This record gives sequence, C-alpha cells and structure tokens, in this order.
Amino acid sequence: MPKKRTLFKPEDIYDELLDYTFNQDPPYDELDEVGGSRMTMTGISDIEITRQKKSGENVIVDGTGTLEVTTDMGDGDTSDDAYPIRFSYEFDADGKIVNQLSRHVDTSSFFAGSDDIYGDLVGVIGTTTQSEVFNDSIRDIRNHIHQPGASAPFLHKLLYVHVITALESYLSDFLISRVLKDRATLRRFIEHVPVFQEQKLTVSQVFEARATIKKRAINQLEKTVWHRFDHVGGMYSKVLSIDFPSDLSGVEEAVKLRNLLVHRNGKRIDGKHQKVTEKNILEAIEAVENLVNHIEEKWRLLQPPLPPSPKLPDDIEL
Repeated sequence: MPKKRTLFKPEDIYDELLDYTFNQDPPYDELDEVGGSRMTMTGISDIEITRQKKSGENVIVDGTGTLEVTTDMGDGDTSDDAYPIRFSYEFDADGKIVNQLSRHVDTSSFFAGSDDIYGDLVGVIGTTTQSEVFNDSIRDIRNHIHQPGASAPFLHKLLYVHVITALESYLSDFLISRVLKDRATLRRFIEHVPVFQEQKLTVSQVFEARATIKKRAINQLEKTVWHRFDHVGGMYSKVLSIDFPSDLSGVEEAVKLRNLLVHRNGKRIDGKHQKVTEKNILEAIEAVENLVNHIEEKWRLLQPPLPPSPKLPDDIEL
C-alpha cells in the first residue's frame, strides 16, 4: 500500500505522469502537427513542480517537463526531438491522476526553425553552383587517393565516406536553393512532402502557418536523410519534376558500404572487416557523378530557352 501524500515531489508523480501521457490520454492532436504516425513518444524528462494546492482530499499539481519523441525517417534512420510540456493535474492522495485540468505540448520550435540553419541554408543560394562545389569535392578526393604511407587503408575509408557526403551535400543544396528562391517551388514542396500532408491546422492557425511557412520548410529540409534515395527521389520528382534514373544500384551499393564504414567501422556481420581499395573509391565516384550529371541535364532541359540576342545596327562595331 503506497504512502498517502498531501505534497508531491517530481519523482513521486513521474510514473503516473508517464503512464497517463503515453497510455491514458496521449497528446495526439498536438503531435499530429509535427510528425503524425511517424512519431513515437520515448520519455518525459526535466519534470518540475511549479505549484501545489489542496482540493478537498486531493492535490492539484501544476508543473513543466520535456516530452521526448523520435520520428521515423525510414530505412532505419530516426530524428530525435524534445518539446516543452506544461500540465495541471488533480492527484488523489495515492498519487493517481483523477482529473486533467490542462496540458499543452509546445511544438513551436518545430515550426520556428533555427536562425543558424536558416543562415546556412541561405548560403547555398550563392554564385557558386552546387555542381561546382560537388566537382571540387570529388577533385579533392581523387587527389588524395594515391597518398603514400601506412595510413592508406584508413585514408581510403575516409575518402569513400566523403564521396557519399559530397553527393548528399549536392542533393540537399540543389533542392534547397530552388525551394528557397521560388515561391511556386516552395508551394509544391509544402503540398507534396508527406510530413506536411499529415499535419492538421485549425482555422485560427492559418495566418501563423502562412507567416512561418518558409521556416517550416527549412526545418523539414534540415531533418531530411539525403541518402534515402526513395524519399529524396520522390521530392525531386514532385517538387522539381526531375526523375532519378531507374537504375541506382551503383549509388545504393556505395551507400551501403558507407553505412557499414560509418556505423560499424567496416566490420561485417561475419566479423570480417571490409577493405576499401582505390578501385572501390573510383567506382563510387563514377556512380555519384552519373547521378549528379543526370540531375544537371534534366534541370537544364526544364529551363526556358534564352531569348534571342537583339540585332545590332550595321554601323555598330563590336
């Protein structure tokens, strides 16, 4: 028989608060705005009690905490977030919630975006094209492949990983620059990306959503896993009208090896370590270059032709 209490500490209400939030009355409406069915609550932390007062035999407890969540990005990739939560519950003397007076999960950080990331993303709209940055990265990798010394096997692993990093950077910067520069492209992004299709808004939130629409897009772009080619390819197709090649086996195999190097230090399930040779690196470079060249060519064909140059009078010398 638990000890009856008239005042509570955070540790006294933790289990009940967790069970009530996760099982009895989950905040689905608020979480639908930021992830819907792809989001899972994982915990509540930093619980603080701000006020307690007697209500007959019961105690009304006001407090704050942090709701921790994980969003499934697909293919084993996840994104972790945390949102402030405010609550007011009526507890009985045994520490059981008998009434919810109020509760609010503050998801505004999801929509507000980050000033730092906004500045970083705006930077991709500079005068240097995404293909130029990509080509510079690949050139650096090629220059380092033949580095002599005992550290060559380790260096080869780093260079291989950087091949995929260069591709991910290109894919993100290419799409982001188009979304942020063009209102029609931004609209297609908002209309076709699944996370926005799952979000629900009340009429009273329409103007706030409109005012923060670009930051909402930036926040989602920040969370994108750019080596998920099924998801990224879908965005390119729906937002930019660029379809990826039907055969991406070379790039997909390169990503698998990259993941093995990053997450398991190259150790396979059978316990053996995967070696990375110069040939492996060159094959990965060829695969990612083919994809980048495909995107660049498709985008070039989508652009309107330049107007003809005006005819100059015969008496003007050039």
